[in-house]
Amino acid sequence: MAKVRINIESIDGKLFKIKTIDSDNSKLASFTHYLHNHNNGVCSFYKKDALSYLKGFPLLSLTQKLVA
Repeated sequence: MAKVRINIESIDGKLFKIKTIDSDNSKLASFTHYLHNHNNGVCSFYKKDALSYLKGFPLLSLTQKLVA
């Protein structure tokens, strides 16, 4: 479920309604951070969530079973 936040800000005397949507699922972010840092030690911090994100794709799960 996404978290919706609405802020009202005044810029140059005009009011603006700003709506932001934050995702509860950080696994995609962990996956991209893992890919970006795969050559250094930082990747170990993201590895668990990155693999969990990939296991959510049925085709990849099937491929893993066939290769293993």
